[in-house]
Amino acid sequence: MQKEPIPAKDVDGYLAAFPEVARQKLKALRKVIRQMSPGAIAKFRNELGGYMTKVAVQLPLERPLPLDLIARIIRYRVEAVG
Repeated sequence: MQKEPIPAKDVDGYLAAFPEVARQKLKALRKVIRQMSPGAIAKFRNELGGYMTKVAVQLPLERPLPLDLIARIIRYRVEAVG
């Protein structure tokens, strides 16, 4: 069964609903995304609302975030879309 989306007015409100361990990892991921693609979140904010994907990267909570890998992926995509 699929869970209902977490209602929130902003990203911080959305993140607040997660357990601490998940929240810290999501905040770290958000920080890397913002550093690697300044303005990308704002640029696509309207288009991202309600977007659902059938493909996802799974980052287990019990393992450290691969922030270097994530940064390289973001850099690659930012350069690819120019």
